[in-house]
Amino acid sequence: MLTTKYQVLLDIILYLFAIISLIGVVGKRRNKSPYLLGVILVLLFLLFAYWGGDYFHYMDGYNYVKTKSNLELSFEPIYYYIISLSPSYLLFRLWVWGGCLALVLLTFKKLNISIGTGLIFFVSLALLRISYARVSLAMAIMYLGLAVFQLKGRKYFFTVLGITIIGASYFFHKSAFFGIAMILISVFISYFYKRGVNWFVVLASFVIVFGLVYYNIDNLMMASLEDVDTNYSLEVAQKYLGREESETGWGGQIRDILEMVPYYMGLVLYVKIYRTKRINELPVEIKSFANLFLIILLVASVFVFDFGFNTIFLYHRFMRFNLIPLTIFVAYCFQYRIEKKWCLGMFYVGLLVSLFTLYYSYSHAQ
Repeated sequence: MLTTKYQVLLDIILYLFAIISLIGVVGKRRNKSPYLLGVILVLLFLLFAYWGGDYFHYMDGYNYVKTKSNLELSFEPIYYYIISLSPSYLLFRLWVWGGCLALVLLTFKKLNISIGTGLIFFVSLALLRISYARVSLAMAIMYLGLAVFQLKGRKYFFTVLGITIIGASYFFHKSAFFGIAMILISVFISYFYKRGVNWFVVLASFVIVFGLVYYNIDNLMMASLEDVDTNYSLEVAQKYLGREESETGWGGQIRDILEMVPYYMGLVLYVKIYRTKRINELPVEIKSFANLFLIILLVASVFVFDFGFNTIFLYHRFMRFNLIPLTIFVAYCFQYRIEKKWCLGMFYVGLLVSLFTLYYSYSHAQ
């Protein structure tokens, strides 16, 4: 089933109203009612994310499981259980993408980021890509685990709980091991190098992680694909990827390039606060997310180059593990007036990128 223009138009309306509803509550912490409308609109966008086309892909998968089809799906076992608990496809999406939103909001709370500020940057920088793939739930679990791991007080309890939550994310998507490896590096750097990063450690970690990724690239490619039939060979998958790339046209290539701009603006933000030593103003839990953002960006960027596979595909997939860390990093800096103007510029750029992506989807819908 193909997406219609009316369906994408609904997404555009929900997106715009979500932004408008949140503008007036940025920085407010206590009163829940002002940002409640924004939360509802973001949830509706996640439930009816027609724009990317994967809405219908997951609907087909849901129906296959419900009808007990013999077709083998690429879903992790946990999703079969979620589907068994869901009498409708809409409820399935509420469990997965609604659960993702709830975990992101909880992560904001654990990190002392106001819901209004965190949510409006989430809508600008992350919402579109979070809305279409089930890996989003794995990422939300993983990053909540990192936030819990950093909690003060009952240290050993939260350490064990955080590690458990981070490890559990792997059961929600096979490619989560990439994010878990990045988390290990970022936590190490944040605890042992208080000023920011030790570039020798970054380089050494980068080489190790890149080697692991490179030698497991076959498995990563298949884990990243969202195809229904897991019996596809890598060769068939490569043909699929090549066809996908060739059919995007100039508009699609511009969209893909624009998607990367906020990430590299985030890199500039990191360099700015590192050079001015304002990185020392970040609490260790936020510094962990900032360092995590940096490590993911550096490792993912290597896959712009061709290694005999369509690694540009992995470049985009790995970079999207940065959606939540980038949101947390920028929202915290904005809230506490660290390079606030640059953070505001990132908000507007993210907004324009999202609107262009939605327009591109609208113009190619039926």
